[in-house]
Amino acid sequence: YAKWTKISTPTPSYSWWGGSRRWSNVSKLEDNKKVDEEIVEKNEELEENNNKENNTDKSELELAYEFAYKNWITTMDSMEKAELDQPLTRIAMAKMLSQYAINVLWKVPANKIAPRFDDVTDELNEEYYWWSEIAYQLWIMWLNMPDNKFRPFDLVTRAEFGTVLSRLLFWLSDWDELYYETHLSKLKDEWIITNDTPELEEARWYIMLMLMRAANK
Repeated sequence: YAKWTKISTPTPSYSWWGGSRRWSNVSKLEDNKKVDEEIVEKNEELEENNNKENNTDKSELELAYEFAYKNWITTMDSMEKAELDQPLTRIAMAKMLSQYAINVLWKVPANKIAPRFDDVTDELNEEYYWWSEIAYQLWIMWLNMPDNKFRPFDLVTRAEFGTVLSRLLFWLSDWDELYYETHLSKLKDEWIITNDTPELEEARWYIMLMLMRAANK
C-alpha cells in the first residue's frame, strides 16, 4: 500500500489575511464611511434649516422684488435702484404687466394689431420699448375712449391697476360706467388685494407684491 502523508492546509487566520494592518484598514474604512454619512446628514440638515431661516427672514417685499426681477418685471438689479416706494405711471405699468403676462402667464401679443395713441410718439415708443402697444396687443390696456390717448405719465390708481390685473387673470367684462368695481371685487374675493379703494395711488412695491401673490395662487 502506498503511504500518504497528510499535509495540513493553513487555516484562514487574522494574520493570514494580511495581519493587523489589513484589518485595521478595513476597520478605518468602515469608521470613515460612518463619519462621511454623518457629515452628509448634518450638512443636509443645516441646508434645510438655512432654507427655512432664509424664507422666514426675508420679508414678503424682498421676495416680491426677487420675483419681479427674475421675471423681467423690473430690470433693476437691486431694491434700491428699483425705487419701490415711487408712484407708478401708466407707461411703467404697461411694461410691468406686459412682462408678467408674457413671462409668467405665457400670453402672446397679437402682433397684427397696431394701435396708435395720439399722445405716444415714435420717440416715446422707442424710449419705452413699445410697451404701450404691447399692452394693447395683450388686451390689458386699451384705448382711452373717446380721446384716443394713452396718458403715459399719469399716475396709476388702484382702480386702474386692479382692472388691468383682473383682465389678465379672469377676463371679466368691464363695460359699465364704474368699470373697476367688478375687477376690484373679484381680486378681493381671491385674497389678492385687501384694500379696494379705487382712488389709491399705486406704488411699485405694491404692484410687485400683488403680481407675486397672484402667481402663487
